[in-house]
Amino acid sequence: MSTVSPLWSLYRAPLAHRPVDIVNTNHYHYSNFLRLFEPSMSEHCERTRHAIGSYSDEAQLLISSVRIWSNATRQKESVQHMLEPIFATYGANSALAYLDECMCLIATSAVRPIDVRCIRCEWVSDDELQFVKTVRYMQLEKMGEARQMSISIVQPRLARVFCETAGHLALDLLQANLSLFRLHNLTTAEAHKIARIE
Repeated sequence: MSTVSPLWSLYRAPLAHRPVDIVNTNHYHYSNFLRLFEPSMSEHCERTRHAIGSYSDEAQLLISSVRIWSNATRQKESVQHMLEPIFATYGANSALAYLDECMCLIATSAVRPIDVRCIRCEWVSDDELQFVKTVRYMQLEKMGEARQMSISIVQPRLARVFCETAGHLALDLLQANLSLFRLHNLTTAEAHKIARIE
């Protein structure tokens, strides 16, 4: 018996026949779930130990995409319209569909309110970083670590599905030469120091 939530079938197309476009460009049916996201305006953003400028360009792209998705969905704007030009710039068009699926799953099955910052916030929330690290672990083929990271975001029964989708996102990013292997935009010594803290 499948343990996948029936809700998943609302937005997850079969992989063998998946379209290039994201499944639902307006996401109106997620509006009731967006209370799970905790948006914050830049002047009110709580400072964290994660400055966005300290992360690699690839990590910043993923963090910014999460923020744009959250904002567009909340404003009932087209996610595809907002994000497609960005992903096209990096030659990662196919990755957008998988990012969308990951975010839809978070929006509907988060285990708690998720801290997604406004687009201009200089600080990265722990939740944003956990999502980036999940995708990074999938790029590194560290499935166990990815699952452990994911259950702090989504319900444990959906962790496998979430990691599968994050894995497709990770692969498509890699194919576009967007590697998260180097997470920090720092020297090797500085990155190792931060890795020990995190």
